[in-house]
Amino acid sequence: MFKINFSFFILFIVSIDIIGQSVSKDLAQAVSLIHQQKYINGITPFQKYINSSPSQLIKESEPYLTDTLPAVRCFAYELINASAKKSNDKNVRQTAVFDLIMASKDKGAGIPGNTGKYLQQFNKDDFNSKSQDSIAAIINRGNGFLESLILISGYLQLSNLSADLHAVLSNKNQNDKTKWAAHLALARLDDSQEINYCINLLKNRLLNDAVVYNMIPGLIYTHQKAIYDYLITILNSNEKNCLSPNPDNGQQIICGYRMMEFLAPVIVGFPLQTIDGVNQIKTDNYDQALKTARSWFVEHKDNYIIKK
Repeated sequence: MFKINFSFFILFIVSIDIIGQSVSKDLAQAVSLIHQQKYINGITPFQKYINSSPSQLIKESEPYLTDTLPAVRCFAYELINASAKKSNDKNVRQTAVFDLIMASKDKGAGIPGNTGKYLQQFNKDDFNSKSQDSIAAIINRGNGFLESLILISGYLQLSNLSADLHAVLSNKNQNDKTKWAAHLALARLDDSQEINYCINLLKNRLLNDAVVYNMIPGLIYTHQKAIYDYLITILNSNEKNCLSPNPDNGQQIICGYRMMEFLAPVIVGFPLQTIDGVNQIKTDNYDQALKTARSWFVEHKDNYIIKK
């Protein structure tokens, strides 16, 4: 939809052996070592609990979300996130999502940003009414780390937040990343003015790798056909404004290859697929793949369907 490895201050390395007597005892041991600034290999020693007892691990981790040490809170949030994603229990996942939303108010450096990324990987039905109300309240207050929550509000189609998102745009104290997220969320909520804003902003930029990698993922997020139609014009362009992914090849290449990679996962019935976890097309011949993509959009330009 739409991981983070936390590193702790290390004075010296101590290996931690999970005794397995209980989740609570093993968690207490790990937290004690973190407070001593000793390395515990992240959440790896807890993988068996993540796999076998995700609900219990979330419950036992929650008290550490108020620990005085940010590294401990980071550790607890990562355990909660990993446990929820291993669980098929709706209540377990919804409990974890609420915990991660509350992290937007955490003052620990990097914590709201990291948990925001976690949240973008959950399904819509993992956000119950309690979580949605919390997102709305946080955005309404206009402080804290808002970027991810704003994008999630668009993803969840929380149209009742349109006025709050416009308030974000008019707030002179908000940073550019947060405002860009608001533009994108409003576009996803079918705000025609914001859809046009996104298209015109891209049209007025000189297309290059920076624009492709910084802007296009957000535009893909909008799920708006008018925006996708313009991305397809870039797919069809033969202007060589992007760099080859091969570091040994200094030649400019057409940006259509990148558009193909971004569009492939989000179009129903698209003839090309991407490699799982990698933004690359499954093909031995990228030139032929681009021809296939272009031909397909010629045939389906008026009736292609964007995945929900």
